[in-house]
Amino acid sequence: MKKFISMVMAAAMVTSLVPATAFAASAQIENSVKVVNAAELTKPGTNADATTTADQPEVQLKVKDTDYEQTKEGTYKLEFNVILDNAEWICTADAEGIVSDIAVELNGVNINRDGKPGDVVVTLEDDDEINVVITSNDKPFKDDDVISIDLNAKLTKKSVGTEATVTIKSDDFTEASDLVFAAIVDKGFTVEMDDVTEVAPEERVTLEEDLEIESVVGTFAELFDIDGTDKMTLKLNKGFEFVKGDEVTFKYGGVDVDDWTGEAAAYDDDEIEFVMSGRDLQADKYTIKGLQIEATTAKPGDVATITVKISGVDSQKVDVAKVVESGLTISVDEDEDVPEMWSGVNSKNDGLTADEDEHVALLVTVEETFKGAYNDKDEIEFVLPEGVYVTAVDFGTVEGASDMDEDKALAAFEDAYQEGDHKSFVFEKRAFTETTVGSNDKEMKIEFELTLVADPGFVGDVALEMLVDGESKGEVTIATFKTPMVIEAAQNDLKIDYRNTEVPTDIVVKEAEAGLWEKGLKLTFGIDDHDVIKFEDDATFTVNEESGMEIDDATGKSDATLTVEIDEESDDEAGVITISDIELFMERNIPAGAYDLTMNYTAANDGVEYPDETLFAPDCDRVACNGETVKGTCEKDYDCIIDDVSDWSDVAKEAWINVVTAGREADDASFTTKVVVPVGESYIIAGEQTVALDVPAYVSAAGYTMLPVRAVATALGINNNNVLWDQATKTVTILYGQRIITMTVGAKVINVNGSAIPASSSPEVVDGRTFLPMRDLATALGVTDITWDAATKTATLNGNK
Repeated sequence: MKKFISMVMAAAMVTSLVPATAFAASAQIENSVKVVNAAELTKPGTNADATTTADQPEVQLKVKDTDYEQTKEGTYKLEFNVILDNAEWICTADAEGIVSDIAVELNGVNINRDGKPGDVVVTLEDDDEINVVITSNDKPFKDDDVISIDLNAKLTKKSVGTEATVTIKSDDFTEASDLVFAAIVDKGFTVEMDDVTEVAPEERVTLEEDLEIESVVGTFAELFDIDGTDKMTLKLNKGFEFVKGDEVTFKYGGVDVDDWTGEAAAYDDDEIEFVMSGRDLQADKYTIKGLQIEATTAKPGDVATITVKISGVDSQKVDVAKVVESGLTISVDEDEDVPEMWSGVNSKNDGLTADEDEHVALLVTVEETFKGAYNDKDEIEFVLPEGVYVTAVDFGTVEGASDMDEDKALAAFEDAYQEGDHKSFVFEKRAFTETTVGSNDKEMKIEFELTLVADPGFVGDVALEMLVDGESKGEVTIATFKTPMVIEAAQNDLKIDYRNTEVPTDIVVKEAEAGLWEKGLKLTFGIDDHDVIKFEDDATFTVNEESGMEIDDATGKSDATLTVEIDEESDDEAGVITISDIELFMERNIPAGAYDLTMNYTAANDGVEYPDETLFAPDCDRVACNGETVKGTCEKDYDCIIDDVSDWSDVAKEAWINVVTAGREADDASFTTKVVVPVGESYIIAGEQTVALDVPAYVSAAGYTMLPVRAVATALGINNNNVLWDQATKTVTILYGQRIITMTVGAKVINVNGSAIPASSSPEVVDGRTFLPMRDLATALGVTDITWDAATKTATLNGNK
């Protein structure tokens, strides 16, 4: 016979507070009513023969207030009806309807012993209703007494979702209604697998975890027909199939059962059918071990799901495998904060007050997607951003093939960094040994931390990208660099003046945070072509007083540079150093064009000037701690420093000085190039060169051919920096050789080296581009031979002979 289950349903454990009227009209009694041991049933687990069990559902009334009076007969009486919905009472009644086999308990003791009047009388009013009368000459209840009635019943409806409820009715207290004591759910068993197994497309794999099928209604006999003809099937979703293997076993009762692999287990591609005839149905749990599946048409990211179905009951699903790309994955702990580092300093932060260990990046994990996924014929490369370098590698976990250990991994990384020319790690083929499917080896896994330094100009995240045979397999952010200072400098357009050329703007250097620059730090500024342009010895250096920072008296000009040395660190506010009154010395043969302002840091503590940093596995021989000449790492300092980082100098301001006149006496601004301008076309022709136009030349309303100024400058070979636009005055300036040509929108005047020449038309702005009249531009350049072909609408500037 099927029985109620000892499964307490939280939803059914509802407590209703029910105030009750006293047994006599003037008396009061308060009760709380609840159901305990509410049952979850499956369709096979419900039938008409349900009987009372140790964990039978019951309804309980808890006495909260016993302040009541005697009736006029001098007794005490409590009467209430217990009414079921979707269920009927299972009991035996005599001719008068009195029932003695429904337990009514007081504090756990059955008081419905013989049904005699004056004690407890239970009467069957209808199939779904009983009447309970409790009488006593003494007060029968104390505070917190519990009256309970066993709900020994059978369900009259058996569809999924049916709920059997109980209602308490009494003339003496208010109704407590519709308390759930049993429910039919569409679940007779559970299916679990602790973890999913990874598999590559078109590959087979043995599931690493066991498939566990457990009855929730007792034994499997509660789920299957007694004759054992029911079947249990395992079905895979689309894209996957089962692989028949003799190693598939069942376990129940602690014993492996191997004979499921014959006819008792029928394989049909994506389905296995188990016949339950002759099986131990008294077990409550089956464990299936060694299932094999194949990802036949599934793609990376697809998940294999097994649906377990027991005939006549229901079905349950569980994910068992996931399709992944063959190869390696790269990852970091997403919960860890990305370390922040200072650029332009060594890994010890010499010159800064920051901690030395700040240059250790996040732990990187590289591992196989599944055992055997790594092919030792693949070349692996870890790529760092340009300007970021590795000074040390520390390992965490190193596992995989039997010969993998930390020493071999370290040697592989040393070789790989040299192969990457200190810019990346390049692991040649067979740098690591493959793991073997079916072996005792774990999947290949390497965890490592990189100690990093970066060029002064590098700011932002360090993304470490992993390439396998040139194909990107992902990237992770392992650190971020920030600059210890901010440099403000404006572009200065200067005409050559040989000696004491004044720079009209200042250089301002701002400390990133208060107290960061250490005493002894030197900031050195230079000009990228100091052979032809140098600083004069007259600059002024000032520091904001509120910072408390002081600079050394030695601060000033040194050779072709300006150097600032910190003598006292800042305190409450960040330091701001201003360099003003700058004058330049220019060689007379200096070419026209742009010159960058450079800057580098120098940590002068203990007389050691930065850079003083040994790269990881440098490609020079060094003397090791034991006196041998080796390649590798050692705790001692070496002469092998970062010699491929351009002394850590950085461009502080591009085109800081823009020389607008050539350094020669002769005026060679005239040109001999023939320039052909087809009106309306997206190009012009300068000599043999075709110059693309984003906005074509056109003929103005006044009949003049208008040229896009920057395109013409390109055709004449003028540096783009020497074509200037002043938005405030709407003036265009062209610096060509020793000529300074200016024209203003709306003004019919050309200025050449300060001399005004009448123009036939004025510049115009169309589609965000400035156009000059071709005839007036030719006049400014000294070109007199201009032709116009009306048939082809083509203008030509014929260069001077």
